[in-house]
Amino acid sequence: MNVFSALVCLFSLTTLCACATGVTHVTQGKEYELESMDRPDKQRFEIVLTSHSDRAICFADSLWPRPTGLFWLGDEFASVETSEGVLPSRPPLLEPYCPGGCSREIRIEPNGILRGFISYEAFGEAGEIQASASR
Repeated sequence: MNVFSALVCLFSLTTLCACATGVTHVTQGKEYELESMDRPDKQRFEIVLTSHSDRAICFADSLWPRPTGLFWLGDEFASVETSEGVLPSRPPLLEPYCPGGCSREIRIEPNGILRGFISYEAFGEAGEIQASASR
């Protein structure tokens, strides 16, 4: 499974919902599109989540990479497949403790776009992943 497949799996298995009082699940490919692009020059995968919905889409910020390109809590759904094998994402060195929960809401406005990136470092040594013949 490559990073793109892992991200689609992540968003498909989690609750992406319309920002309303009731929970409305949205369907990948119909109401949103998730794209990734390998950027070995920057040692990262750039990701773009595009809403095709006429409603806002909300989800927990723990489901999106941090501004550093790493995952908030480690993510069992994300992995990168290289010529050397499959590398699962690494959990951070310190797991945060937040009384009452750590997640905040990310909101994508109707037909909006959310951009981010996942650092190679989230899966291991960035230089080794960059040097791999395939990702």
